[in-house]
Amino acid sequence: MKQGNALIGTNTGIAFAEATPKANYLVFGVNADKVGFYTPGNVTAIPANKAYINASALSASAIALNFGNTVTGINAATINNGENNAPIYDLSGRRVWAPVKGGLYIQNGKKLVK
Repeated sequence: MKQGNALIGTNTGIAFAEATPKANYLVFGVNADKVGFYTPGNVTAIPANKAYINASALSASAIALNFGNTVTGINAATINNGENNAPIYDLSGRRVWAPVKGGLYIQNGKKLVK
């Protein structure tokens, strides 16, 4: 297995031409519901600030990413019941509508430094 980073970044973009056919590049995408690096489809260039893999240096025409048949994602979401919208009070117990930077306040029974 090859070690290191095979991704090559581009700041200006790469236009495909006869001298550099699309087959020399692998870009990140989805093909047949599999995520991986594949030969570009119906595009004429790789845009600026993107990365690709030099396929001519590899022995494969595509690289699929396999995560061991494990679904990745969010398992459980918690609802923030407006904790950030709770009223803010100063140390004297007065409600503060516009906290000043560097001040010490109380919100939801917790100390808060703005």
